[in-house]
Amino acid sequence: MKFCRLLFCVTLSCTGLWYVAAKENEMKTSFEALRIRRENVFTVNQPIEKVFPLFTPRGEELWGEGWRPTYIYPKSGEAEEGMVFVTGQSRAERVIWRMLVYDRPRGRVKYSRISPSSRYGDVEVECLTDAAGTKVKVTYEFTALSEAGNTFIREFTEEKYRVMIGEWKTAIQQYFLRAKSS
Repeated sequence: MKFCRLLFCVTLSCTGLWYVAAKENEMKTSFEALRIRRENVFTVNQPIEKVFPLFTPRGEELWGEGWRPTYIYPKSGEAEEGMVFVTGQSRAERVIWRMLVYDRPRGRVKYSRISPSSRYGDVEVECLTDAAGTKVKVTYEFTALSEAGNTFIREFTEEKYRVMIGEWKTAIQQYFLRAKSS
């Protein structure tokens, strides 16, 4: 009789453990990543030779509030394809970046970026000479890596993106105004 109770308890425990493991596995496999692409264009009334360098990591330090990358390779932070840097060390979200394309003659730069607990993304900036100065096209694409990433993507609306890029334009224009008065 004791053996039967023991066998029953062991069977019940194993079944419970199996059920918990099965539920965890089901949760892992039921995750469906969302993906989003946002694109916006703005114009800066400066020549491309002055505008394009502002979209390198070092250049963004000049106008991007709170943008302070830690340069991994090259340590100098000199822009080159394959460079790696990290942002967000002092904030809640750490982001690892890699420059995929650095095409200065064509005014194009592209980065991959990963927020390890949330999402993977690409950021591409294309600068074109325009009658009014430089037309800047900024494209973000994100793929969720977790439910937190899906939440970010759901909240990264077209309106929120438009506001963000508008803030970029304002910050860049203010940078040029400060540089002019110096």
